[in-house]
Amino acid sequence: MIKLVQPQIEELKYRKKLLKDPQTMAFNKNNGGTVDFNEKIWQPWYALWMNDAKYYYAYIYDDILKKYIGEVSYYFEEEYREYVLNIIVEAKYRHLGKGKEALELLCQQAKENGLRFLCDDIETNNPAKNLFLDLGFKEVWARENITMLKKTSLEPFWFFFSQDLHISFIYLNKGRVKSYEKKVRHVFDLSYLYF
Repeated sequence: MIKLVQPQIEELKYRKKLLKDPQTMAFNKNNGGTVDFNEKIWQPWYALWMNDAKYYYAYIYDDILKKYIGEVSYYFEEEYREYVLNIIVEAKYRHLGKGKEALELLCQQAKENGLRFLCDDIETNNPAKNLFLDLGFKEVWARENITMLKKTSLEPFWFFFSQDLHISFIYLNKGRVKSYEKKVRHVFDLSYLYF
């Protein structure tokens, strides 16, 4: 069984090891492969990822192996105006269904935190793309060698238009009914609504 565990700052040595493993980071070869997660940045990194509501980070813990086997995260990406996720499973634990379990748990955590959309921008030829598609992610765009995948409904929601282009949204957030209203200039503006 897999669970997500937010680490203590002293446990970031596992992240350093994970990002330095060439086999695990082979998917990142176009961006330099391994990453040096230097101890000098741990304090500010940890403060941001553990305290800012636009960021979420956790280790993937395997109850059977009694150890961490990877990491998951999401953050609000200003360029895309979307929450973008990250999932890394150690190379030796891939193709065992553990990544799928971890991704499902991350989607559940995002839902509990009030998110309704979650994306990932991955290389078009990345074999993990099928994992995302199997879990309900859809391709929303592709350019050069990057494909954006989006899980479009972490929470059910409904929207209504009024004649003056006020849009009312009704949705669930942590099991509670919430609402949101936005005035747009054109119906085309709907594709840029983020709430």
